[in-house]
Amino acid sequence: MLRAKACGAFPATALAAEPARSAHCAAHPYRPARGPCGDADLRHRSAPRARRARGRAGGRGRRGDSSRAVSGRDRIGRRDRGPSAPLVSTPPLRANRDFQLLWAGQAVSVLGSRVSQIAYPLLVLAMTGSPATAGIVGFIGTLPYILFQLPAGALMDRVDRRRWMIACDVNCLLALGSVPLAAYLGALTIVQLTVVAFIEGTMFVFFRLGEVSAIRIVVPSVHYPAALSQNEARLRAASLLGNPIGGFLFDVGKTVPFLADAVSYAVSLVTLLLIRAPFEEARTGERHHVLAEINEGIHWLLGQHYILIVNLAASVTNAFFQIVILVVIVAERNRGASATLIGIALAGFGVGGVIGSVAGGWISQRTRSNLVVMSTLWLWATLTPLVGIISNPILLIVLLGSAGMMGAVWNVSTGTIYLRLIPDRLMARVSSVGSLTAFGALPIGALLAGLLVQTYGPAATGVITGAGMLVIAALTTAAPSVRRGPPTVPVSASRSETARSRARGTFPLALVREDRIA
Repeated sequence: MLRAKACGAFPATALAAEPARSAHCAAHPYRPARGPCGDADLRHRSAPRARRARGRAGGRGRRGDSSRAVSGRDRIGRRDRGPSAPLVSTPPLRANRDFQLLWAGQAVSVLGSRVSQIAYPLLVLAMTGSPATAGIVGFIGTLPYILFQLPAGALMDRVDRRRWMIACDVNCLLALGSVPLAAYLGALTIVQLTVVAFIEGTMFVFFRLGEVSAIRIVVPSVHYPAALSQNEARLRAASLLGNPIGGFLFDVGKTVPFLADAVSYAVSLVTLLLIRAPFEEARTGERHHVLAEINEGIHWLLGQHYILIVNLAASVTNAFFQIVILVVIVAERNRGASATLIGIALAGFGVGGVIGSVAGGWISQRTRSNLVVMSTLWLWATLTPLVGIISNPILLIVLLGSAGMMGAVWNVSTGTIYLRLIPDRLMARVSSVGSLTAFGALPIGALLAGLLVQTYGPAATGVITGAGMLVIAALTTAAPSVRRGPPTVPVSASRSETARSRARGTFPLALVREDRIA
């Protein structure tokens, strides 16, 4: 649908049905009632002369025309080029009621989760005085990130995503709300707190995959970068504000953070109930065993070399940043820095992440995703060796902020590519594979961090981690699929059928070629 000056919008088919006119007249949006270009002139032209003229001019126009009269489509193009003939654009993202409801509800919910996240270990320590018990509760709370990613992906590609997300919020509301209630009744135990942590972690896995998949449906593709930029800003801001708010509420009352988190789930629940749009395309085709559907998502990812390599690079660098965080903490403590100063330094990640998330949408619309990935990896490889050496706190904050900023830009840019390339019917499954590798790298990175810092010290560990970043940057840049950039079209229907056949075991596993426009 196009808009021509002040005449309003009209369909191209209506223009295409108009009688042919000269090139000069076709370039003007208005046609007089009479004259050489008017309807009357066209009607009074003799039929034989018109047929002869059309034959000489290739079926259009008159003999004297230096160029043939253009079709309706050509005329649309000519009018479009005028400064006063703008395209009818998609409404801005801020006018997308369903997305803004989803975003607002999750902004409150994510902040609530960050508030309770710091309260779990604090409450366990207050109840038992055992750091080991606090670690066990934290481990069990994150165990669903590894156990349920793949089954959750298969399920969320089968069901009504919005209903399941509502069910997840209800479960979390009841679980988190039981903590202050049990404390008020004097019946709170470590077992209950552990079960609550496990339930919340499980519901997070299902809800997150549903939300990531829903964005592809709720938001027009032209607004993917802006939507992901908003989501990234939400996450970074919640991470920045959650810990201090959680600590303050814990001082007010030991279970107040859990009550606040329960209220945040209630807010998310209300916003989901107000959303009218579906969160998935119409389900078509037969269903298969859950393992076959999981394999289908894995096979699809194996065939998309660019997405696969970028995902693996992100997972490895996630592990490296677990080492970076410990290096900063130990190095600053060795220099006599206070816990407050260390916290401010690490907050540089969050501040840089907020800046990067705001700029991420603008950058991803103007820069190819592969350039963002390669430049980010090389920047990280350059900055990482310095984290254990720099003693100036201002420079350290700038360094960490730069790393966090590029991480946010990476997330927005690559997330946009994922939304455009992954079919809706596979969205949750493919996302679950990526989440499994990303979350699975975190405990490995934490374990390596302790061993390396204990053995070599923070400065040497920073250099070793920087060398690892350098290797990842070099390998990723050397990959042909990364240098070429992401595919420019979504997976074809035949590709989806091929993946389904492979998932059912119809023929042996083989890597699928990427669909690409030359």
